[in-house]
Amino acid sequence: MELYFENNALEEARYFSPFEKKVRICRRGGFATYGVSPFRWCATVAAVSLTFVKAKYLFLTSSLTEPILEGQAGTPAHTLGLAIYRPSLWIWDLFGITADGRNLLLNILHISNNRFRKRKAFVKIFYRGNFLPPTQIRIFNNGVELSRPSELLDLISVLDREFSSLLGARAKLLKGGNKTSPIKGSQVIVAESFEG
Repeated sequence: MELYFENNALEEARYFSPFEKKVRICRRGGFATYGVSPFRWCATVAAVSLTFVKAKYLFLTSSLTEPILEGQAGTPAHTLGLAIYRPSLWIWDLFGITADGRNLLLNILHISNNRFRKRKAFVKIFYRGNFLPPTQIRIFNNGVELSRPSELLDLISVLDREFSSLLGARAKLLKGGNKTSPIKGSQVIVAESFEG
């Protein structure tokens, strides 16, 4: 797994699929091209990014026996839990799904509360290091690989703030309905998904 950030936002993710024996690539923005799937920077992407950066950090500083993420509605844990069990094209494109629709990200993450769909449910997400060892996670920011715990901790702090900002922007859109975007007056269509 390789995550490439530019100015603290994920630009590209690469994941070697052990089932397909190939690297799956997702790149921010643009259109799908052969072998590369697009995504947009949203709360779900921030939550997934935070999960892997935190897994690498915990591996270097303590252990992966504690939850990577935990919390109720409005937290990265809850958002990621919803995205894993609902259609999330970006997660499917990066990690794949089984023939019966099971999200393969569940091979890497364990969600402790299967009743998380309730808004008040408390979710804990654990990292399964036996499927994707943390030594195989590489994190880059502005072209530099982050390998020291302090660098990863700085990125974790930024991603936490980014997640809150992205979730807050989504909530404003949902509360006010479809709004005109400040970008060239285009319409923003708000779907009832939890992709961000």
